[in-house]
Amino acid sequence: MGAPTRGPVVSRWAAAGTAQQLVRYLAAVSSCEEEQAAVLRAVELAAETFEAEVGVLLNGETVAASVGFPAGRFPLEDVLECVRHHEPLQVAGSGRFHTLQVPVALEGAQWTFVVARQSDRFSEDEDGLLRAMATVLSLSVGNMRRVRALRERQSLLERLSAIQRAIALRVPIAEVFDAITTAAGELLGDPLSSVYLIDASEPGTLVAASVHGEALAPLLEKARLRVGQGVVGRAVADNRLTVLEDYPAHPGADPRAERVGLTATMATPIRDGQEVIGCLVVGSLSDGRTYRTSERELLLTFAELASLAVTDARTVDELHEALGLATHRAQHDALTGLANRTRFIDRLSHALAQRRRHGPSVAVLYLDLDDFKQVNDRFGHGAGDKVLMEVADRLEKVVRGGDTVARLGGDEFAVLLEHTGGVPEAASVAQRVLSCFSRPMRVEGFDVAAGASVGLALEEEGDDSAEQLLRKADAAMYRAKHAGKGCVKVFA
Repeated sequence: MGAPTRGPVVSRWAAAGTAQQLVRYLAAVSSCEEEQAAVLRAVELAAETFEAEVGVLLNGETVAASVGFPAGRFPLEDVLECVRHHEPLQVAGSGRFHTLQVPVALEGAQWTFVVARQSDRFSEDEDGLLRAMATVLSLSVGNMRRVRALRERQSLLERLSAIQRAIALRVPIAEVFDAITTAAGELLGDPLSSVYLIDASEPGTLVAASVHGEALAPLLEKARLRVGQGVVGRAVADNRLTVLEDYPAHPGADPRAERVGLTATMATPIRDGQEVIGCLVVGSLSDGRTYRTSERELLLTFAELASLAVTDARTVDELHEALGLATHRAQHDALTGLANRTRFIDRLSHALAQRRRHGPSVAVLYLDLDDFKQVNDRFGHGAGDKVLMEVADRLEKVVRGGDTVARLGGDEFAVLLEHTGGVPEAASVAQRVLSCFSRPMRVEGFDVAAGASVGLALEEEGDDSAEQLLRKADAAMYRAKHAGKGCVKVFA
């Protein structure tokens, strides 16, 4: 460093131009998608540019990237000694190297760029070029980190928004927990994340309510943990965030977790109001895993969402209990006791959401009684009501267990078929529905022949709303009417 200028090198640079060197350098570094690849490419290109046998980028006393030494044989102490004292690099068995080193500022961290060669000392022009390369590297890596941070922030906001929307829509609490554990594990980069809740029948025990991560799922889904023991138990007992970054050394380490290589974990309470009712935990299988402040705050955020979901679900349950019969009446038909249109749409919306996650088809049957007006005209509306109640009773007896029968209004009914195998299975249920009208109904001492036209619509593409699917079934029902009544038509 600080040696006489080499004439041939200066003339070569004068011909090529330092600007072209930097443009080439910038293009090569910025073309890399990952920071580690960019850092290594920067070191390789610097060594090539200076015709140096060695190129090193140090992060403090850690090697971020290097070229020139075989893997596993990097002379770290020799390089650090050279950097500390600004002396030539002396490596046993390799000889003496002239060195050039410049600082690289990367978001508060001080890195050092080192190139070394045995042939000639470095000139002032070369020193200036390496400093310019260090500036390019700093800007490129800084931009990569900012882009990555923006992407991570966008991903976080999208996940948080989706979970908040699920809570607002009163998605089942188990599905909210699944969304939270999945998001926490993926955003923190940990292969394990779980929600544990206190067992109501055994208050000193915690059971898994949601487990994300193939490594430990088979072990933990049926595991019962003790309050006060281990990271999970301590988080619940102490009502605070608990972090353990050297899990194997912990005296209370779970042998099951050790067998799959759990290295670090953190857990934080989930509350219902002020009462701790469980915890959210994540775990890593990577050596040296530590949890930054931002990661701990992220886990606290997800735990707050889990707490909100629990409190909201309890509030809704209490409200439903308080409303009692009024709530039931709001969702059921007063005459037949079947689900009403509001309840049917709600059940259908939920079934469609489930279908998009798990796959089984959802179908809707839309029924309209044939010539029902004649019953009212001949026997009166009281008799007509009895026919409607008899129809409701027969429908509930012929559909499958778990299917939902609803009266939409007047003489129109609907059946929600969940987990159906497609058109053949749904059409089979539709034919059974028609068969229940084969026997006449006894009204006011008279046998009344009642029939129905049935429309069938199947949701298969994942793009129908509940209202859209019901409208399709309604359209198919009108085709059945026009085809002569008493038949089934499939929406096409």
